[in-house]
Amino acid sequence: KQAPLISVIEDQTMRLGEILEAIEFNVTGGQTDSNELAIGVGSDNPDLIPEANILVSPSPVAGQYSLRILPWAQKSGVANITISVTDGEFVSQALFQLVVLEANDPPTITAIPERINAVGRDVVIPFIIGDSDDEASSLLVYLETQETRYLTQGDLLIVDQGGGQRQLIINRTEKAKGIGRFKLVVVDGDGASVSSDFLVDFSLEQSTPALNLQVVDDTNIALVWEGNYRLYYSQSIDEPFQEVLDASSPYVAPMNKQGFYKLMP
Repeated sequence: KQAPLISVIEDQTMRLGEILEAIEFNVTGGQTDSNELAIGVGSDNPDLIPEANILVSPSPVAGQYSLRILPWAQKSGVANITISVTDGEFVSQALFQLVVLEANDPPTITAIPERINAVGRDVVIPFIIGDSDDEASSLLVYLETQETRYLTQGDLLIVDQGGGQRQLIINRTEKAKGIGRFKLVVVDGDGASVSSDFLVDFSLEQSTPALNLQVVDDTNIALVWEGNYRLYYSQSIDEPFQEVLDASSPYVAPMNKQGFYKLMP
């Protein structure tokens, strides 16, 4: 008589707080019908994964099973999991390791002023980045903006001062003009991130650009403007204006949407 067989199950890794995807495996019973086989589970680390938290479910297809594992909340570590199958006479086992890593906390960044006056002068803003899981030197720090000319001109620079110390240098050439909106982003090796939004006035004398209307088709118009300005809308000139979220030039709006638009920094 041939012993039942169980397919190989690869080692698994998950992070604290995540849900491990179902693990599929197959069982063949030799001369025994797969429906008559008994499936057992075991864990050598019940403080992390008790046997009651190892769930085996048969699929509609004979001999196929689905395995779900639920570690204890707020627990990390390593457990060797055993899946056994028996026909009442012979026993076969599959052994694999499950590693539960500590949760990946996002990086941190000290406060950046929401609005910075850099008219005709350079501004140096020190800030500190950190991460409870990674060295500060491994963190990626960069700026996001629609006004990329400020970056290509060198009007904004991030300088590494060592450790978690950084400097944001603004308008070092003292020639930048206009108003720019920026996002400072810090990302760790696992993709967790933190960001800080701020606005820089390079020139308070710059006037708000014109908001131009263009006909797109019989039912839509396009609002077109220059610069890094936000679009606001109100149904009545006497009512408060609300920002049109994620609006950028050209912004397409239906003609039947009556109201008023304006630009603001």
